[in-house]
Amino acid sequence: MTVAASVVAKALREHRNVGLITTGNRADVLHPDRGNKQYGKLMQYLADIHAGGTLSLAETLVETLPRLRRGASCLLITPSLDRAWVRPASTLRETSIATQAVVVSPPVDIDERDRARRHAILGELAVAGIPVAHLATGAPIEELFHQSGSAVA
Repeated sequence: MTVAASVVAKALREHRNVGLITTGNRADVLHPDRGNKQYGKLMQYLADIHAGGTLSLAETLVETLPRLRRGASCLLITPSLDRAWVRPASTLRETSIATQAVVVSPPVDIDERDRARRHAILGELAVAGIPVAHLATGAPIEELFHQSGSAVA
């Protein structure tokens, strides 16, 4: 959740409206707003959530698509190597929702097969026209804000 908290803090400092949709057993939605009150709500929410649940990222994207308005922005932050979420993410982009992604490496070493899967997802997102950044294990989050063509720059 550190990546999400960093992005939330940066966006709110820039006086942007920020909302949050998380996945788990159901898609939880915190509606967009700005200011210190929203910062407190989002930080409290992020502190209380845990990874896991039965709803996949692909299912969450399909479920929440009707809730997002044309012209909105969506930043996907995930360690998921399941290619099933790439198509719904490109659907967001096709419906005029500015979509970007950050693929976060897990804290444990991954094998060669998982590296290939991550590389394939990064490639598919690029082909779909979705800006994507990869945050490697141990890399400072600040790198996301400085990468050329980064999802969160």
